[in-house]
Amino acid sequence: MLMLILPFESKSDFESKAEKLPAWVTLTRAWCVFELYACESSLSKFDIVMSEDVEIRFLLEAISQIAGHECIERFYSKTEKNLKPQISYDDAAIEGLLGIDCSECEAQKAEDKKQICSAISQTVGFPHLNSMVLRVIERWIRRKILLIACSKEESISAEGGGTMEEGNLLSAEGGTKEEGAFDRAHDDPVWDWIHTRPFEPDATQKKLLQAMESITIKCLKRREDDSFLGPEHHETCASYYALAGIHCLKGEAAEAIELCTKALKGWDARLGAEHADTKRAEKALVKLGVAKPRELLKPAQVEEAAAAAAAA
Repeated sequence: MLMLILPFESKSDFESKAEKLPAWVTLTRAWCVFELYACESSLSKFDIVMSEDVEIRFLLEAISQIAGHECIERFYSKTEKNLKPQISYDDAAIEGLLGIDCSECEAQKAEDKKQICSAISQTVGFPHLNSMVLRVIERWIRRKILLIACSKEESISAEGGGTMEEGNLLSAEGGTKEEGAFDRAHDDPVWDWIHTRPFEPDATQKKLLQAMESITIKCLKRREDDSFLGPEHHETCASYYALAGIHCLKGEAAEAIELCTKALKGWDARLGAEHADTKRAEKALVKLGVAKPRELLKPAQVEEAAAAAAAA
């Protein structure tokens, strides 16, 4: 499923009737939310798309305070000048994304919303659905920032982008329907890049990585503070894993090892040693120079590995 996303308030003229649309309007419509649920339940893919103007504006607002608008010009044919009147240069779009709650969706018929919300609540639950939406969009953001950062080099592969391909909410790898599992493998474009090519960021690329880090930390905090998810949930572990990759690209091995170890511990405890995510964290730690990642499950070993990485 490909969902058109509009992260800003807008106006719609339908049958000569003007209507003000809220930011992230697609995610406020009950039947669109149901399509997300149906997509997962049917093992289908989910990705997002924006028009080029909206995409540029969104990324400018999301990263320009840290990276500067000139970074966008590395990748897009259009420049800030084309969109200057519309750009607020604040975090409104990202903050709106972090505050999305699909349970607050609306429908023209109250009965439609009631049935949709009932189906979701009795199976996957809205906390999982909200986290899934956030995860897909934040991975899309990281993939776009990487493409901007490396636009003069080869493009990153599509693997690890916004599309979710394996498993689903009801019967995912490593989980069961009875548990309401949401254990889809958490690949990430940052680690896809790390595992396939060397990367030594220049000054501009470092700014882009800082912007990516800032957005990822905000998404992580939302999950850590969520009463249903919390710091040990496997969705939160995916944020640790992504943030570890960003630190790795920045050359901060000690921080990367610490975060990747948190992901490994969480995934190992919840999903098991053979789950794809657990294996993915182990592979990342090997890339970071940890010869025996599972030894890090012993508390004393984490500090030793981080200290060794810092001294290297």
